[in-house]
Formats: sequence, C-alpha cells, structure tokens
Amino acid sequence: MKTNEFEPKVFVKNAKESGQQVSLTMVTFNRWNLTQQSLSSIFEHTHLPYILTVVDNGSWDETRENLQELRRSGKINRLILLPENRGIDMGKNFGLRATQGQASWYCCIDNDIRVSPYWLSYLCYTSTLPRLGIIGCNVQGFGTPGGPSWFTPTHWKTVKGVVLDNCPNPGGIYVISATTFEKLGFFVERGLYGLGDSQYYSREFQHGLRSVYVRNVDCREIPDEDFVMADGTSYRTFKATSHNSMRQKVREMASQGIDIHPKHYETRVTAQEVEKYTWTPES
Repeated sequence: MKTNEFEPKVFVKNAKESGQQVSLTMVTFNRWNLTQQSLSSIFEHTHLPYILTVVDNGSWDETRENLQELRRSGKINRLILLPENRGIDMGKNFGLRATQGQASWYCCIDNDIRVSPYWLSYLCYTSTLPRLGIIGCNVQGFGTPGGPSWFTPTHWKTVKGVVLDNCPNPGGIYVISATTFEKLGFFVERGLYGLGDSQYYSREFQHGLRSVYVRNVDCREIPDEDFVMADGTSYRTFKATSHNSMRQKVREMASQGIDIHPKHYETRVTAQEVEKYTWTPES
C-alpha cells in the first residue's frame, strides 16, 4: 500500500484516540423493511465512533416497536418518537438539535440506504479537505446502467487515493464537519417533503463551498416500497403532492421577494421538544 494513501483504519484509530465522534441521524416513516436493512448495514460497516439518533415521524406499522427494541439493546443511542409526521427536514433537525455541539461531524442518512465498509470514515475524511462542504456518495446510481440518466458524475480530483466526483446535489447521505454545520445551520422547515436537500445544497455556495461524491464508498438506495396512507392514497403520491406543493410555495415566495436561500438557518426545534419526545426504556 502506498504510504500517502488514505487509510480508513488509521483514521478510525485517530478519531477514537482524540475523542472525536459523528452525529448520525436517520428519519423514519413506516417502511420498516427498508429501515431494518439500512440500520443493519450501519451497525455492520460503521467503525468511527458515532451517536445514532433515530427520529420517527409517526409510523403506524411495526417501525416504532422495533426501534424501541433497538433502543433497549443500546444499538440506537437516542430515539425520538414524534406524534405525527413533521416532515423529513424537521425530523433531521430534531436529530441535529439533540446532538448539537457533541460531534466533530454531522451525518443525515435516509432510511432506505445500504452502506458499505468504512463508508463514514471516507466521507468524514473528505469533509476535512479545504473548501468542501456537503459530502455524499452516488446512492442513486447516476451514470450507471439502469441509473438516473439526467446527470453523469465526472471526476474532479483524487486526494490520497480518495476519488472525488462532481456532485449535482447530494441526496440520501449528507456529511458535514462541525465547522460547516456552524456556518450553514439546520434544514429549512417549510413543509413535509420537497426541496430541503436542494436548499441546503444551494446554501453552501454562499459560503464558497462545494459538494462532492466519494467514489470509494458504494452506498446504494434500497428498492423503494410503497404503502397506503391514512386517507387511502399511496405514500408515493403523498410525497409527490407534498413536493409539488413545496415547489409552488417557493415560487410564490420568490415572486414576493422573500429570501428563499438564507445563508444560515436556525431551527424551530427546541431542546425542550427534543426531551419531550425522546423515548427511553423507562418511558
């Protein structure tokens, strides 16, 4: 092995010795089968010290009960059970608020992502490189056979054997350093689903930062699963409707001269709310 190449095992060892850890947040809403697969891969392939916060957005399948069991066993460090769906962005903010100031890196991961060995070590290392903001990986499979066709990642540079690709908009996994988190703040809380990731991605440019995909990790989306909402519509329809509604709302805000890309955003989630909805085995 070349001595100047990045070594994930050494990175993990140094992080442990220096007391560094990652705040890892996952938001769930039904689809326990996907959540189980994603969490299992995290437990198997994550070697950096981490605080795992799972925020459930009012699931009614077996998700909450199974998450409670994982909390009892200690595999989940903090479990936040919201009484209703607060949306993906506010769900992320509950996890970020719960661990604010406690981590060297912050990671938000969707509950339908299967991660690969040393995934978090590569992503966190990359976040320490100059002028980089949000670090992700090509979970959607852009540029691969059968993958989305609207974008093909291109090689940007290689640093110590870590291959970095140009990235259109990180989705599925967001990793940022604590310093970047202080600059960018939380996810904007405008609705249930839609544009939150894009807004966060756009915000980093105001700070002169850029996003990259790390090719050395092979995290991928698990094939989606649909389910029926309380009103009888499908989950996919519900998400699409929410997304379209958010697009219209943002267009209206822009037409009124409202700043839709704040340079920094502070969440409405309070520490008191975090404690209120945090579930413990003694609850």
